[in-house]
Amino acid sequence: MDVAAQFDSKFGRTGERNYTYMDPDELDHGLEMQIGNDGILRLNLRAQGDKVRFGGGRDMVLSGMRRLESDGVKVNGIAGRWFEVSDSDNYFEYFENRSNGMSRQESSRS
Repeated sequence: MDVAAQFDSKFGRTGERNYTYMDPDELDHGLEMQIGNDGILRLNLRAQGDKVRFGGGRDMVLSGMRRLESDGVKVNGIAGRWFEVSDSDNYFEYFENRSNGMSRQESSRS
């Protein structure tokens, strides 16, 4: 599911760009992206809502990246923290892959 056109965007006080799809904090579903002048992307993602209607986490991240690309925004890297929560399939899959010998890069792509 492509939700790229549904992101709201605005510039911050220091020139960073902020993009929001739904509301990950209030609705437990959505994606906030902030990209600084250094090209580092920071994400706040929650995918607890109706994934059929609103897209899952992968849908939101891929759509967000498409939106950045369509806006001509260059991403130089991604920074952030991944919090362990009981319902995060991606978190557990990533660390299971790491414990089975995959590199960070391999595990993040699987």
